[in-house]
Amino acid sequence: SMGRGVNTMNLSAADAEDSMTRLSKAEGTAYKHVIEVEGADNAPTGEDVLAIVREQMGFPYNWVLFNPSKKELVIKDAGSGGVLEITKLLQNDYDDCVLFGLVRMSFSGEFGRRQFWAGIEWKGENCYSVKAMRQFNDSIGPMSRLIGDRSFTLSNVSAAEMTPELFVGRLKRSCNVGDIDLTVELMRNAHKEEQEAIKKFWRDIERKVRERESAAERKRKEAEMKEIERGRRVTIRMHEERKGRWDRMNATEILQDLGKDGMAGWVLLEF
Repeated sequence: SMGRGVNTMNLSAADAEDSMTRLSKAEGTAYKHVIEVEGADNAPTGEDVLAIVREQMGFPYNWVLFNPSKKELVIKDAGSGGVLEITKLLQNDYDDCVLFGLVRMSFSGEFGRRQFWAGIEWKGENCYSVKAMRQFNDSIGPMSRLIGDRSFTLSNVSAAEMTPELFVGRLKRSCNVGDIDLTVELMRNAHKEEQEAIKKFWRDIERKVRERESAAERKRKEAEMKEIERGRRVTIRMHEERKGRWDRMNATEILQDLGKDGMAGWVLLEF
């Protein structure tokens, strides 16, 4: 049993916005937020995200989707909105993809909290080529082993069928949930409880970004001041060198030398 997630779908606009980082205002998934804020070079690995999804209180991810592969976990996307988010994305954004994934399903009610894990074997309705079919069939076994244990698996589900209600119904048929009446509403309850932890995660990310930006700005200003000081010392040295030359020159030579070093100057002559 486990849980932690951010539901950005099927909620009020205020709730959905509250679920996301203040940096990006509910545009995109948690994985895309992290890449946007931290940079692609700092993106988590497939193993990292999968481990977080498997945690009881892992955040910011409670689902992950991988591209098909026979030997490694290549992230397509990951998020913190649980079943409510991933069903919308599969319907709207990934209906032309072959994907495999895992989602943590959290429920909260008078019984406390319960968590289950649903495996996903997804072939979008717009993936009808022979190549896509072969890719899907050839990857099921390897991806199942790479992703690992799950409470149940959803496979060969159409986009229209891919709903939170389907997940809950399949869970009830596949797992021993006792006399608990698990519902989509109880998933929303779990979502609400998880908000503070999710918001704290994004606040920590923002703080780290601000600290990096402040450190970079300090470094820039230090470099700027060093350059100014270097330029000042060079100017002083050039003035001293010119004064030394002019002390050894007559008026005609000084006039000829004036301006050759690029420095401003003046000469006062007495006749």
